Amino acid sequence: MKITDLLLGKALPTWMERAERVGIATGVAIFGLDALSSAAYGPEAALTMLIPLRRLSVFYIVPISASIIVLLKVTGLKPPVVMMPIQRWAKASAKALRFALTISQEIEAVHVEAENETPVIDQDWDNFVLAPHREQELPLPNLVILKSPYRQVISPIVDYVFRVVDQHPARQIAVVVRSCLSTTGTMICCVIIERNF
Repeated sequence: MKITDLLLGKALPTWMERAERVGIATGVAIFGLDALSSAAYGPEAALTMLIPLRRLSVFYIVPISASIIVLLKVTGLKPPVVMMPIQRWAKASAKALRFALTISQEIEAVHVEAENETPVIDQDWDNFVLAPHREQELPLPNLVILKSPYRQVISPIVDYVFRVVDQHPARQIAVVVRSCLSTTGTMICCVIIERNF
């Protein structure tokens, strides 16, 4: 037995890879807290350094912020492509779309329907999304309808997300998932997917 197999475990054959993929709901549970803690760590570390400086911190914060902005411009960082699974248009869908618009202007709402069904969401999307966006001259979110022959929902969305990842190898893909909580309202989670280089 190899030492790497002993330390890391045996390598999986390629044919088992698909079964080991993490679904959207599981992915949010696994990676969501890590993303939140990472996002909170940066500002916390900056404040830890700047608070002891008190008034001098005002003189440091502007050059630090300017250098970060310049660095982001130099590296050509673009906002992510946002994917938003949607079953039907509802109040929770509107909240998720508003949140998605704060992340990026490039949004794809992904709807799955059975092969023999007629699209129901088309009319609602035109009335409640495209028409108001045109009136306010905002970027138009794209509605993608996926046909599923066996009424599967998760697999077609995951496959489509990975196709988009392949189409945009240098971009992050943000998957915005909303969930209705019966007592407290709507929970909106965002999972970032990017290709490993």
